Amino acid sequence: MVNEQLFTGESGDLEPEWHDADAGTTIGAGLLSDLLRQRRPVEEVVVVLPPWDARHHPAPPEAVLQVPPEVPLEVPLEVTLDHARGFVESIAMSAATARAVMSSPESIGMTILCPTTPALTALGAGLQALMETWADVERSWWQDRCMQLALMQPAQCLSERAAPKR
Repeated sequence: MVNEQLFTGESGDLEPEWHDADAGTTIGAGLLSDLLRQRRPVEEVVVVLPPWDARHHPAPPEAVLQVPPEVPLEVPLEVTLDHARGFVESIAMSAATARAVMSSPESIGMTILCPTTPALTALGAGLQALMETWADVERSWWQDRCMQLALMQPAQCLSERAAPKR
């Protein structure tokens, strides 16, 4: 999802524009990257991570923020590998794209929305630890440029955005 401020014609009148793209696919990441490059500088990039654990069948996009059904203990190896690869690619491609289209002081930074349920498998726990470690290491690059890199739960992000600005 991309939030950017567009000039609407009135003096100083800015309006946010939202786009949804599945950055977890190669085509979606390429489309998102092209869109972002055309609209730079972008104020903020919000990335919604897929569930920590692999599923037998892909979940529809609207189910990402819902509580997942019981995760089977035995997930086929091809599904596990595809899930891990897609998860890591999503993080790497989203971060590279965000870095390319942001510049301080126009940009706030990147917010990554983590799954609301804890990992139930070794793969899920590993992906969760990878995300947290990656964010800890990557955060200094963002801070050096006066921008933020935040890991949040969706509810936390919504409540922060709903709070009145001072």
